[in-house]
Amino acid sequence: MLFPDEDPTVYSVSEITGAVRRTLEAGYGRVRIRGEISNLRLNPSGHRYFVLKDENAQLKAVFFRGDALSLRFAPADGLEVEATGEITVYETRGELQLVVRRLAPSGIGALLLSLEALKKRLAADGLFDPGRKRRIPAYPRTIGVVTSPTGAAIRDILKVLARRWPVADVVLHPVPVQGEGAADEIARAVHRLNRWGRADVIIVGRGGGSLEDLWAFNEEVVVRAVASSHIPIISAVGHETDVTLCDLAADLRAPTPSAAAEMAVPNIRDLYRRMQTLEALLDRRMTEGVTRRRSILVRLARAYGFRRPERFLERRAEQIDDAAARLSGAIEDRLEYARRGVDDQARRLVLHHPERRVERARERLRKAGDRLRMSARGEGRRRRERLEPLSRALRALDPTQVLRRGYCLARDPQTGHLVLRAAGVEAGTPIVIQFLEDRLLTRAEEREPGGPWTPFVPGEETRG
Repeated sequence: MLFPDEDPTVYSVSEITGAVRRTLEAGYGRVRIRGEISNLRLNPSGHRYFVLKDENAQLKAVFFRGDALSLRFAPADGLEVEATGEITVYETRGELQLVVRRLAPSGIGALLLSLEALKKRLAADGLFDPGRKRRIPAYPRTIGVVTSPTGAAIRDILKVLARRWPVADVVLHPVPVQGEGAADEIARAVHRLNRWGRADVIIVGRGGGSLEDLWAFNEEVVVRAVASSHIPIISAVGHETDVTLCDLAADLRAPTPSAAAEMAVPNIRDLYRRMQTLEALLDRRMTEGVTRRRSILVRLARAYGFRRPERFLERRAEQIDDAAARLSGAIEDRLEYARRGVDDQARRLVLHHPERRVERARERLRKAGDRLRMSARGEGRRRRERLEPLSRALRALDPTQVLRRGYCLARDPQTGHLVLRAAGVEAGTPIVIQFLEDRLLTRAEEREPGGPWTPFVPGEETRG
């Protein structure tokens, strides 16, 4: 039986889910959805699966690896984002899902990302370096406060300061602590108190609030003003769980404005009790000292030396006489020892008189001279005997001796080399003939074979 409005056609599950998918994709196209990330899961393939939710509903989403390459931040559970993509149905499971094409932080998420980027940049500049933080003065006389004049923070600070350290002067520099322009006003207040220069410590802060409410204390202008202050600064922004960049740059961070006031000053009651304790200790030490010195004086007054001072002086006089006698004997002994030493040195000086030493040295020098002369004559004779045969051999090899016997030398006029054979001389070649005392430049006419000497007639053929 069919219902009146029932379609008689029977559909498969795949047909229905496919129809729903096509209807959604055609009806919505690309959409942008704001929600909080939950159940984020990164698949080994690189795809990200998560759920977008708000206070009333949730929607499954998939961010494929290729689209996720454009991410400029790290998605995380609890982060509010804006996801742009297509609404579709995952037919295998029949689940409605969003195929994300682009993902960007939204609201608080964007603020947190901006805050993290600024924190890294300021940390790189050294503004949060613990080594630059200064010690808070122990007993400040003037305390500067930078906060709203109508907020609960200033009332808490004044209440604590009046209770703990009423002797200090409090100078309030009123500023707005949230909204447009608040950061610039806070930074100017810190600079003005520094130029004034009479404050020993500055408290900067406000009461609790949302991240947006506290944002002025995360602005770069405030952080740099706090870091550049030459007066120590205590930062007290929000509640204990709130941490701003101003807290990180300050010399000391307090969890609340009331705690900042307590950390800025000592407790006058504790100081008063400490002074009473020190006063009692000083009285006791002074009494003990006076008593001890009085007993010493009494003991000295009862001593024998004070009762019979003349006997004390007589004893000292006897000791002085005894010491003088010992000193006199020691001086005599020392003088006698010195005299014996001088006599001994005189005898040794006679034995080593310079004239005797010079005479002995002169005799040694004369004998050494005789030995040297004899050695020199013998060495000269030996060298002449070795030189004579060398001299004869050298004279025998002297070419001038050959020239003296009527011989001559033929040389190449260009190189100066000797011409040893006629076979290497061409007709017309110039030749220098060297005699004993002069030279003759001539030219080769013909070459005659070697043999007994025969007159040479120019123009005749040479027969071999």
